[in-house]
Amino acid sequence: MWPSIKEIIFPESLDHAVTLIENGAEFFAGGTYLVADRDSSIHTLIDINKLISNDITVSYGGVEIGAGADLQKFIDTAVSVNPDCRLIKAAKWSCSSKNIRNQRTMGGEIAKRRINSEVMVFLLVVNADLTIFTDKEKTISIRDWNGKGIITKISYYPARLESVEIQRYSVIPSAPAVVIAAGVRKGNMLTFTVGGKAIDFSRFVLPIKKYEENRLENFATKAAGNFFNDHYGSVDYKRHLIYTALKRMKEKL
Repeated sequence: MWPSIKEIIFPESLDHAVTLIENGAEFFAGGTYLVADRDSSIHTLIDINKLISNDITVSYGGVEIGAGADLQKFIDTAVSVNPDCRLIKAAKWSCSSKNIRNQRTMGGEIAKRRINSEVMVFLLVVNADLTIFTDKEKTISIRDWNGKGIITKISYYPARLESVEIQRYSVIPSAPAVVIAAGVRKGNMLTFTVGGKAIDFSRFVLPIKKYEENRLENFATKAAGNFFNDHYGSVDYKRHLIYTALKRMKEKL
């Protein structure tokens, strides 16, 4: 672990676990982000590995993932059922190292709300359902979750969507993405979500019948407002990447 950690607690139940969370305490299952960050303000780890499922069910109609399932287990399970599942691609892109994917959990990917996570961008654009335990279990939209409680299951339903696309831009394929964009078509509506090395996600909804080229340009400009100038490029350069991603997805969706 790291020097600031004074205690690791193994709660007996989810009810017990939620009573332990306080300033300086964090839940963990895979723990890869916690170990990488080594936040000195954290002094207590609450191990919930045995309290959450790692079961995975994948079909063309729906996908249900226990929050304790690691990214690699999801990839291995899904590819044998539906190799075209876009979440497989997102999971591989989200972490290029298979060894780390064997430890990084799906629940942790969401709980950390990683803006530069292809998995998170994908689940936001499809508006996945989260099963959350606070004082009891409830299911809410990932877009509505306030970050409180323990994620126990992630679900989404490909059969309810006409198509899904995801694009990403990075310095090299194995590097974290600078820009990530995902889009879905449902009925006569397109929804886009943009993330990457940014301060927040952006989401846009566009009626297909009212599609105009300059609308995507306007969306790209608004999304670029969440980015910043750095050694990966200027905000204007990232605006161009976002626009290119949106345009390519629009053509495929």
